[in-house]
Amino acid sequence: GLPSLEAKETACKAAMADTTDALIASKNAINARDTAYKEMPKKATRMVNALNGCGAGAEVMKEARGILNKIRGQRTGPDPEIPAPDPENPENTGVKKHSVSQLSFDYRKENFSVLVAFLAGQTIYNPNEADMKITALRAYLASLDTLNGDVNRTETRLVSVRGVRDEVLYAPQTGISELTGIVKGYALSLLGTDNAIYK
Repeated sequence: GLPSLEAKETACKAAMADTTDALIASKNAINARDTAYKEMPKKATRMVNALNGCGAGAEVMKEARGILNKIRGQRTGPDPEIPAPDPENPENTGVKKHSVSQLSFDYRKENFSVLVAFLAGQTIYNPNEADMKITALRAYLASLDTLNGDVNRTETRLVSVRGVRDEVLYAPQTGISELTGIVKGYALSLLGTDNAIYK
């Protein structure tokens, strides 16, 4: 009857509004995390430069630059020799097949935390800039954990509310899409195609 159709319409509107809210929250969390992670390569470069400015030796700098290269997604050692293209073997194109990039959020955060721990272990590392101090770098790492958690939480909620929305809209026999067809068919059987109410 009409009351159940009105209840279905209300549920549909609520599910659509919840989905929109969850989508906005998810996008905001993703954008906030992206902004924080975009700082990382520059911040890491400054950290390594600060270590150099504190008078670190060549071996310490080599290690720090190796970690920095991981944060940037670059090779830390020499490139392996690339075989020349072989016309007899189309499989061998002369192109490297293995990426060294570790640019997922988890890898970048892990590599950054390695750099922070490495610098914390260098007694010589004591820059004047507040944002380069170990406490500030650890606070930045903690903020990344928070931002990653926000993304996970909002994405989980988005998946959940989309499931509810899809159930309300598309479930067999009870979804609004199928109910619309049923109501339209019923109205057609009662009124006919020429009736103004049906149209």
